[in-house]
Amino acid sequence: METRLTYDQLWKTLFLEGIEEYVPDGVSISHPVVDRHGREIVDCFLLYSASSDGRRYTAPAARIVIQPETGRLIRYKTVEEEPFAVRAGKGYFSDDIPAGSNADIRAAELEYQDTYMKIRTIAFQNAVSADEKELLVRYLKALKKAERAALQPYLFELGEHFFRWLKEVL
Repeated sequence: METRLTYDQLWKTLFLEGIEEYVPDGVSISHPVVDRHGREIVDCFLLYSASSDGRRYTAPAARIVIQPETGRLIRYKTVEEEPFAVRAGKGYFSDDIPAGSNADIRAAELEYQDTYMKIRTIAFQNAVSADEKELLVRYLKALKKAERAALQPYLFELGEHFFRWLKEVL
């Protein structure tokens, strides 16, 4: 019987030997987005800085792509090595999360984790059912609620094959 990867297991892949050196202490990490590398499903993250109070953050400094089932680093590039086409600004962005909404933030985070792990299993299929389309829409809504607004365009670029496929099937 196949063991299904959990969100925590996927996240912990970033801290495996051979990958952890690319994720320095104190760096902030985005939510993952799916993409593909050849025929493999991979998970892509942005690395960026946040202020000590968490209310301000920078544009991404690097991207990291992993294959969690095998524990492999697929790609790591700084923005100097491979700039993003998105130019959302320099300096800090103000956090766009309303104060006092911790319960809403936690609910959005749990919804993202749940839908993310489900969409990984259907990503890039030739045909998707009506229920799967509904799941994909729920995933997009969860992404927009859970991830910082200024990072979202970078994530869409990072997972460009997935988001192109998503657009085609919806």
